[in-house]
This record gives sequence, structure tokens and C-alpha cells, in this order.
Amino acid sequence: MSAAARAQHLALPRAAALMMHAASYLRGDAGPDDIVQLSLGSGRDRHGAEGVELFDWLTSLRRIPLLHLRLVLPLPGRIAGLVGPPEAVEAALACEQAVVVTAAGLPDHTLVPEVTPVSSVDGPIGLVDWMHYPAPRGASLPPTPSSGTAREQLLRVMQASARSTVDLDLVPDEPIPADELPLSWIRAVPPRHLSASDAHLLELAGRVLVLTGNELTAGSPHARGLADDQARRTILEQLRDAAREALIETVERAADAAG
Repeated sequence: MSAAARAQHLALPRAAALMMHAASYLRGDAGPDDIVQLSLGSGRDRHGAEGVELFDWLTSLRRIPLLHLRLVLPLPGRIAGLVGPPEAVEAALACEQAVVVTAAGLPDHTLVPEVTPVSSVDGPIGLVDWMHYPAPRGASLPPTPSSGTAREQLLRVMQASARSTVDLDLVPDEPIPADELPLSWIRAVPPRHLSASDAHLLELAGRVLVLTGNELTAGSPHARGLADDQARRTILEQLRDAAREALIETVERAADAAG
């Protein structure tokens, strides 16, 4: 694949990429077979033998009245938007993502990717199973209206972090190598209906989200003490949270635009 072709791919959570491409299918831009392939991204991953068949899942969406797709990127202690059952919440937290499907404003089910790394003659690949969790009977879905300001908030936090004296090893202007992405992420072709501005925002938010996650996990070898390390973590968490909100808001706007 050429450098130009790679540049057109976005690093995204698998659930985010599937949600946008599912919206493309619902608007008639692509068939379900194409969406199934696009859900794997540009790597060598394969669909596993467990979970739901994505082809069947996609076609079933057309039978859901007043369908709406919602992206959730949960963290421990931050599970707003998830509706259960407990196994769905546990699975979504494990990979930090889920697609919640609603029917006429009520939760219908949750879809969560589960990736198992395996060896192959072509090198390591991931087996991807999309796990389907029906919503508990009587479950409700609290409204989570978008503020419409997630982009501005992300830029403000990035500017504040650039002005700080805290040492950060973040270069969000450069693509992240595929082998440095979490297993639950892919390099995905953006859907045709995605605007150039939203594609750029997804590119920026995705990179910041991955980089801050890596930094928070690794820690800083340059921290001079507890106060310095805490200040660094605070800025990284602010960047992570702003990037999460920008990614969610942009994916949902793109999905709504396709409907």
C-alpha cells in the first residue's frame, strides 16, 4: 500500500468505524458484504467463529423501528451510555468501546468487538468476534445530548498542554504505526459521506486518544517527583477525555448525517 493510500486511512476504535460504515449501508452507499470487509480495516485481521455474523447484524438493522446508533467509549468509573447486561458492560470496558443500538428511543442491544491475537504464516493477526448483548427488559437510555463544542474543547486542551511546562511525548501530527495501535483499533477507510473537516477531526482525536493512553500506561521516566508526575497525568487525562468526546461527537454526527 502506498504512503498516499495509508494517509487516507483513519486510526479508529473498531466500534466507531463499524458504526459509520453501518450508517453508509443504511443510506444505500454500500452493500453489507462491503461493510463486513471494511470493518476489518486495512490490516490482516480475520473474523472469528464466535459472536454475531456482521452481515446478519447489518441487514437486521433495517427491521428496527426508529433506529439510532450510539457510540460509547467507556472507562472504569465512566460507563454512562452503557445499558447492560453486566456481561456487556464488562466486555465494553475491556476494549473501551461499544455500539449501543436503540429502537424508538429504547435500548435494543449492545455490540462489542472482542479481538484474540493469533499466529499465522503471514505473521500475527487478530480474530475479531462481534459479541451481541440484548438489552435487559425494561432498560432505559438516559439522553446524552451533544454539546456541539467537543472540537473546540479538544483544541483548547491541546493549546493549554502546549503552553505548560510538563514533559509530554506526544506528536499528534504524525500517523501512528499500525503495530502501536491497540488490538481493538483499526486503520479504517473513511466512509464516502464523511466531510473533510470531520475526517481531519477524527484523525486528530484518534491520534491524541491513542497517544495519551500509551503515555498514561507507560508513565514518564523524566518526572522529577510526585507533584510533577501528578501534573503530567492531569494534563494527559484532560487530553484523553477531550479526544474521547470529540471522537464520539464526530462519529455520531457522521452517522446521523448518513441516516
